[in-house]
Amino acid sequence: MMTPNYLIHYYKKREFLFKTITELSEAELSSTLNSLSDNNTWYGSRFSEKNRISYMHFRSYVEKFMYNELEERYSQPPSKHPVYMYLSTKTAEERILGLKDTPYADSKYISIKLSDIQDKANISFTVDDSMWSFGFDLFRKGIIDWNPALEMEEKEFHGKLYHINELQEVIKQYNLDEKQTYEVHFWDKKMLSKFG
Repeated sequence: MMTPNYLIHYYKKREFLFKTITELSEAELSSTLNSLSDNNTWYGSRFSEKNRISYMHFRSYVEKFMYNELEERYSQPPSKHPVYMYLSTKTAEERILGLKDTPYADSKYISIKLSDIQDKANISFTVDDSMWSFGFDLFRKGIIDWNPALEMEEKEFHGKLYHINELQEVIKQYNLDEKQTYEVHFWDKKMLSKFG
């Protein structure tokens, strides 16, 4: 089985590279959210006036949970807000081809090989998107209104945060195939400076 080795970070504008919305101050947040749409970021509708409050609540909750989990199991991450990337067996070029005829077809991206990263101390991952992964349990607890089970089958690996060093073990344990994607979290932005 091929081990996923291709990390990709999409962005529309250079100013958004390696940025995450949850690290903004209250003063910055409103004006930034008002400027976001499908024309300049991924899934811009989540930042609309109708959706932004519930989305930010959901996302902040998941980030806080992941931070606390990483701190408890390993060590305190340098940042409370990670940089997100996708990890798969597909190259960035192959993934971009898959975006043809979507609003994201012209997306820019940074592509990194996981095997090229020497210091992996502050990197975690979830199988599938973290908000989907943790969404099942948060819906059952009444923390969010959205039920991911209406769109995706809950699996045993959902609701769990893993350290990147556990990747091979997780793939083997759950017999994950080459089509599976992962969300990777970089909790130390300094290590990404040479890639941007």
